[in-house]
Amino acid sequence: MIRYSTQQVNAKLFNTYSEENKNTVMIMEKDVDTGVWMPSSLTHYIYAYYSNLAINTQESVGYLICDFMNYILHQVELGEDRVFDNLKSEGLYGLNFLHGAKFLHYLSNEKPRKVKGTIVLGNNYKTVMRKQNELIYFYDFLRKKGITNEYMQVEFEVGEKYTMPGYKSGSKVTSKGKKVLINPFDDCGVDITYPSKDSKSIGARPKLADMRKSDWELLLEVAEEETPDIAFGVAMQFMGGLRAGEVVNQVLSSYKVDKKGDKILLDIQDRQGWLFKNRGIKTDKSQVKKPRKDQPVFDFNGQLFNLLEKHLNYLKDRPRNNTRALFVDLNGNAMAGEVYHTRFAFLKECFLQKLAERKPALAKDYKENYKWGSHIGRHIYTNYLIKTGLCNDATGKPSAQILANLRGDKSLNSAYEYIDRIAVLESIQSRLEELSRISIET
Repeated sequence: MIRYSTQQVNAKLFNTYSEENKNTVMIMEKDVDTGVWMPSSLTHYIYAYYSNLAINTQESVGYLICDFMNYILHQVELGEDRVFDNLKSEGLYGLNFLHGAKFLHYLSNEKPRKVKGTIVLGNNYKTVMRKQNELIYFYDFLRKKGITNEYMQVEFEVGEKYTMPGYKSGSKVTSKGKKVLINPFDDCGVDITYPSKDSKSIGARPKLADMRKSDWELLLEVAEEETPDIAFGVAMQFMGGLRAGEVVNQVLSSYKVDKKGDKILLDIQDRQGWLFKNRGIKTDKSQVKKPRKDQPVFDFNGQLFNLLEKHLNYLKDRPRNNTRALFVDLNGNAMAGEVYHTRFAFLKECFLQKLAERKPALAKDYKENYKWGSHIGRHIYTNYLIKTGLCNDATGKPSAQILANLRGDKSLNSAYEYIDRIAVLESIQSRLEELSRISIET
């Protein structure tokens, strides 16, 4: 019995000018009965569209392909649905749009998943749409490679919107006036019952989108006391919007201090080959999504330079195994992203205990009603830029382009979402204040 799975591998990749060792994702075919496995040719889909993107993105795509292939194999083995009978003799060459539509219906209504310890069925609407878009391009890839028959040609039209491979999953690509693939599952003879657009993951907690300044300042204070190894890194996330992978890729020579400008400038580059690869560890949480120079970390709380000085003094007292990394683990090696996330999880617990002494209701709210980790720093940084006007253009209004540049984003989508959300909140607050004034006057 064959089943598909993904696996991270460190491979030597070649291009026209050079070769490099790089962590990448491979799709494997495994004989469950014997334990024997071999690389699948379907891996070429990931290489074709995602080889230059983050390992997490590659894994997400790989999981979908494996899910789809395992679903098909399971249906063939069950022999209960005649739609899959042709695959017994034709293999993937007999794959058609009915099979994809059946899979999407399964994702929407039947696929089990665990939410807060409870097994529930189906994915939410946004997740199914993202996977459907990916599946369309996977079908197109199979046809172009001659793996499926000529009748499985995916058609084009002009002016729709789809998530294109090569972009972060879930991002929106406006393709008005351009050729895009038509959804071939809409009219293939299978009624797909999609989740409601308003549905949310059952039992799932929303992500925490912001903190009050006094709260994140307390978190930094706790970091200095409980996790001095990452305190400066947390400050860079809160006041520079860095991702965790960008923090651990910093070295002693990658920052410049600009005290007159109340900021530190960072050279953010992917230094995994230098810092981590020779140790044979997983680096999926140690990646840099967008290399860039002069990323500003602002002194929002008047303590940034003190935190830097304390961090450098901390490093002097630590053993170092021939590394120039700005952050080291307890063994003196360059700190990997996995370790950084573990340390932040410990910091989070310490912070919530401290906050509970002062604001027990708020601490309970942060703990029980929201999901958050080190990425909260990036949210705080973004919101602070908008609220304080640091990303305003000449007209005095928030600029998506300026905000995206300050965040180190590849596209403007996230910036627009933040600006729209802040605008709505400010509008509501303004209206409440107006209503309060009217009620007092009357």
